[in-house]
Amino acid sequence: MVIRLGEEKMKCLRIDQGLFKLTHLRGSAVSILLSLLVIGCMGDVDQEPIEAGSCPSGKCDRVSDDVQELFSDMKRVSLDDLVSLGAGLATEELNDQLARLPFIDLQLSETSLFGLETRTLFGETMINNIYDLQAGLTVALGEQAFSAKVNQLRISTLQSRPGSIFAETSFRLGGSLQQSWSVDHGEWLGNLGFELSPNLEAIVIAPYDQVSDAVVSQPLNLLRAARGFILPRDLSDIINMSAGSSVTLRGRGVVGINLGLGVPLIATAIGDYLSLNARLSGAVRVSMSGDLDVQLVRGQGSTVYLDVGLTEQRVKHLSAAVTSGYGVEGLPIPELNVGGLKVDVAQVIEEAFARQLNEKLGAFDVRRSSTQVSGRLSVARFEFNLSAATPTLTQALIQGLKGDLRLAQALANRDQSGVVSQLELTKDFELDSKYLGFRLLSMRFFSSTEETQGNINIGVNGENQEILFGEIERKGGIFFTQRGSNWRQTTSTISSGMGPKRALNNARLIITEHDRFLSKDQINDHLDALLGYFYGANPVFEDFGYIADQLSEHADHSCGGRPDHDASRREKERYETCVEQLPFDPQVRSYIDRIYERSSGYEGRWSGQDFSLLDATTVGQQVLATRVGISATHDAPNVGMTGPRGTLVTQVRFSDQAVETLMDPSSPERFAKAMMSVMSLMDLDRGDDLDDRIDERDNYLRGKQRRISEVVDTYQVIMERYQQYNEVAELTWNDGKSVGEEATLLLISRDEKPALKSLAQLKGELIGTLYGELIESARWLGEPDTLLVGYALLNLVPPSQIELMLSGKFSEDHSGGYHQYDYSIYSLGNADFIEAGIFNLEELLSAKSL
Repeated sequence: MVIRLGEEKMKCLRIDQGLFKLTHLRGSAVSILLSLLVIGCMGDVDQEPIEAGSCPSGKCDRVSDDVQELFSDMKRVSLDDLVSLGAGLATEELNDQLARLPFIDLQLSETSLFGLETRTLFGETMINNIYDLQAGLTVALGEQAFSAKVNQLRISTLQSRPGSIFAETSFRLGGSLQQSWSVDHGEWLGNLGFELSPNLEAIVIAPYDQVSDAVVSQPLNLLRAARGFILPRDLSDIINMSAGSSVTLRGRGVVGINLGLGVPLIATAIGDYLSLNARLSGAVRVSMSGDLDVQLVRGQGSTVYLDVGLTEQRVKHLSAAVTSGYGVEGLPIPELNVGGLKVDVAQVIEEAFARQLNEKLGAFDVRRSSTQVSGRLSVARFEFNLSAATPTLTQALIQGLKGDLRLAQALANRDQSGVVSQLELTKDFELDSKYLGFRLLSMRFFSSTEETQGNINIGVNGENQEILFGEIERKGGIFFTQRGSNWRQTTSTISSGMGPKRALNNARLIITEHDRFLSKDQINDHLDALLGYFYGANPVFEDFGYIADQLSEHADHSCGGRPDHDASRREKERYETCVEQLPFDPQVRSYIDRIYERSSGYEGRWSGQDFSLLDATTVGQQVLATRVGISATHDAPNVGMTGPRGTLVTQVRFSDQAVETLMDPSSPERFAKAMMSVMSLMDLDRGDDLDDRIDERDNYLRGKQRRISEVVDTYQVIMERYQQYNEVAELTWNDGKSVGEEATLLLISRDEKPALKSLAQLKGELIGTLYGELIESARWLGEPDTLLVGYALLNLVPPSQIELMLSGKFSEDHSGGYHQYDYSIYSLGNADFIEAGIFNLEELLSAKSL
């Protein structure tokens, strides 16, 4: 069944199948994205099809009543079967054993001490400065990172207790643990929690009022005497812990979690149409094994945090919740008709969540094999308000300490329960967890590693941001020349406890050219394309750009050819003197004055759509000044490979608005015009007179029309698909809420495994194909395709929608003095650029250094 839009009979939006036959697309993922899809306006079957976007106003704005509404927010599900009253904390006997045994028999490492100032004890032991630790955490991760916030709690505790220190003690727990530290949950998940093993270890961080040898040699005994326990025995012990105190347990174990709570899934068929068939609840029960770590930290006031992670993680069990219970709502129907396919709902949900989970785990496998990062996967983090400590909340905290997170999840999904979820496995991943591994709250060591991955998740101030990105890098060269390009698509979705809030798509393009012997022509290909962006192609081609080319010809030829080795000393001196005096040559000055006079008569292309940082006119003038300087530089015309070693870089970041501009229905035709303008500047023989260059341009472009049309057709297909995604996002449900770009689609097709993706992600992946597909189509035009496509795309968007970074660096040892015209130009529009909050986005995405 296809979506019905509106209440009246309407024509179905169809697209000719032949339009979507792209020859350059690769891979199953792309075939899904560019499979034929359309939002249907179904009426009588004998009605003629109409073009997308032509439904009558007000008729195609609502999802049909035929779309089944099967969603429940799961807040009514009973939690009785999640409460395991047999799950407790540490016993008095365990605390007795830990206090009695010599610490040297238990310790895994030397006790680490931190205070408000650095001190030396006993000639060896250092009390480390906690402010230095905080500075390192803040600089690298930002002050809102969880580990930085916890360390700030410890600073506040020390400030309120003069002379005190925090000690971090790491010791084996397994040899002393005689009770099971797990909970049995039967046939679905089995035992959750830690295995009883000698390798089970603990890290306890706590404040001590007096610094003595006992803090180092007998920390557990001293801690027991000071506060009555080492590991908490009940909720009152947790309440009595000082702010910043923490307990971490780590060992082999299993964690249990429910995925998909409270998130509606839109069953969507991918085939000839994009069919929205049902909005349904669909949670799965998951257990995962590995090196489990559970970190309990005492916050300010009544707050306590529980953070759970896994290293060397593997999925042990994953199944759809067919029946209600254990914190989830069962599937309302066993079978669903999706786009003409009868599907087993439980099976497709299991496969979709398994695929999403395996993609996340796969990134950690890659990380482990390529870096020294331990590959810690943050499973969940909860904030508990102990002032609202009902028996159910208490059990949720206790069971969470033993690896069963489902009761805490269920409470977090309810209003005013006293439990807040800060991150969840498939949606959120805090960066300091990645950097610090299982020692997330440790005080003894801090390091960070940059790396490339497909997704990054950040949780800050109750909001969670997921950044998905794809990057394509191209390099090529001939003899001494290397050209490269890098196209990166980035999708950011920000959500809170109330669900998705906002999605953005950005793209970034980097164009590079490096040569051991750059020619003026190579340099001017870039500069002229940029000048065409700011002033328009015609002024560059036949007005002040033409005068600049006359200046270049004069500078290169007015001193004659470079004398060869057999030339006399007088000839060489005459030549060198002429080159040195060129800046003062009246003819050179006349050309320069005419260039600036003619260029000042142009208002520019982007009036009213300016950069917010450095206006477009100023940036254009800076580019023009570089072009004039390069043109006035002498380069001997009779000698090959005499130019300077140099690198030219153009970097453009396209905002969310710029992406929409690139995907506007008018963009393919505008791209064709922009591409012809750039082609005419790149193919130009800059030594020709004005009439010849105009005639040659017209003949050249006429001969390329068929190839240009092929590029436009490629652009048209991608643009139309993007517009179809927009149409889906703009639909509204019967309750008036829009489908939105953040909606989670359960994608079902005959040929592919089910997948979970948002419309924003589908749009982003489509944007990710744009540059590559255009390059493939443009390769037969006979021009440097990476430059041609890149500068043509730039020409489609106004300065207000982009971030622009330009640089050119030339070697200083070249006699012509090109290095005097090194340039570095930056400006920024006022549109929606994806940022990473407290983090540097480029560092997170491991942008290539140039």
